[in-house]
Amino acid sequence: MPPGVSTEKLAATSAKVGAAITELSTANDTLANAPASQGSELEFYTQLEQRLPGQTEKLKEFVSSLRPLGIEPKYGKSLFLRWQSEDGLAFSAGTIEPTGSIWLLKSVTDARMAGNQSAGERYLETIARLTNGSIKRYESGQIDVRGPDRRALRLPSLIKLAPAWKDRH
Repeated sequence: MPPGVSTEKLAATSAKVGAAITELSTANDTLANAPASQGSELEFYTQLEQRLPGQTEKLKEFVSSLRPLGIEPKYGKSLFLRWQSEDGLAFSAGTIEPTGSIWLLKSVTDARMAGNQSAGERYLETIARLTNGSIKRYESGQIDVRGPDRRALRLPSLIKLAPAWKDRH
């Protein structure tokens, strides 16, 4: 030990250095993870804008408007709209691909797993009615909504009915 340095002072300095290393490590981890999540969001909206020019800002506004309802976006290769129940279970409100296709089938699957498949089916029936679409039942037991053309719902139709969709969610 250096002359004139007490054990207490050395221990205090060591604790400060340890805290600084922990803080630096945490900040480094945060920075390492931030580009990935921001990159996914940026990548999603870049692809969407290339495929459906003019829809990006409208979708961002729609997604922001869902937050007060407890629906949060999760970005990956697609945009996943998720909400959490009071008991902590996560549920899907829909998936939007960067191509503009919208898939709702996980909503019924999640509702079935929570013991309330009928609520999920009512949700899809409402969306089908709002979009002049139809319900598609697969042999696997999955259920989804199709647009009026019997294909996947498309983002422009969701954007047009956004207020009605939110009111019925």
